[in-house]
Amino acid sequence: MMKTTVQLFDYQREYFSQNCARMMHIGKEIHRIVKEKGVKVNWLAEQVDVSRSNMQKVFNRADIGAIMLAKISKALNHNFLYQVETEASLTTMHEPEASYQNKETELLKEQLELTKRLMENKDKLLNEYKQRANER
Repeated sequence: MMKTTVQLFDYQREYFSQNCARMMHIGKEIHRIVKEKGVKVNWLAEQVDVSRSNMQKVFNRADIGAIMLAKISKALNHNFLYQVETEASLTTMHEPEASYQNKETELLKEQLELTKRLMENKDKLLNEYKQRANER
């Protein structure tokens, strides 16, 4: 019974790690737009009310909070929020969701079958103990 639970969690971890691996690195995307527009990092940092060094750290982050992303979007006149949302929905649409659900269902059925067998064995053991107790 434990094996199927572990298999399910392994499958879930693999599914989500693959999903996240394909998602856009928003920090790199912001840095690309900054370069494309010829904007100075100091100017952008002032616009979003952070230090220059914190702005540099943003470029290295794969995910950024919505409020910060909204400020950066406004300053650069580029809708990063829409871009992130679109990327997330496209990634999700291409994932084999049915396959994931089928695998999960298959593992849960296997777990249920094992539980049924355990219950049957428990009943057999109880009956044997009752018979032995009656024989004494």
